[in-house]
Amino acid sequence: MGFWGSFGKIIMGKPVYDETSVADTLYPQPQESTATSSSPKSAFVDEHGNKIVPEITFTHFKSHRDGTRVKTWAWVANNSPFDVEIVKVNLLRQQQDIHRRLRPGEGHEVVVYAGSPLASDHDHQARAYYKIQRNDDYFLAEYSIEYNRESDGTYSIEEFHRTYQPRDI
Repeated sequence: MGFWGSFGKIIMGKPVYDETSVADTLYPQPQESTATSSSPKSAFVDEHGNKIVPEITFTHFKSHRDGTRVKTWAWVANNSPFDVEIVKVNLLRQQQDIHRRLRPGEGHEVVVYAGSPLASDHDHQARAYYKIQRNDDYFLAEYSIEYNRESDGTYSIEEFHRTYQPRDI
């Protein structure tokens, strides 16, 4: 507002400076838009705002004995809509570094155990660590190991049964 506008307000008996007009001039308020409700959603979050946890499965276990060593292979499959990397598997007091990338619906055979023949079936815990390739979000899946008793009295890994829902770590 210029000098003549202020002078005109004085003559008419109105206040020269209105608090709302000064505040609006100095600090304009952004317009409310309806576009905020349609903001782009992340591919890693569902329609309720919950994080999508990728799903992996271990099947088709095969153990091969070579003298005093046993190596157990399993088919690991990615059942999620994201590329995942199977980072490592921990079981029977050892760790197998896998670092195998799987696309959605893809599977691959990996070594889950390499060591001496199993003399007992007391240790039932297995853990698989994996991540979403695009955002490096890590997850942990825990399993219970089912064993098969061999004719020589040793044990081989038969299956993994998931004990808990995979979780974000």
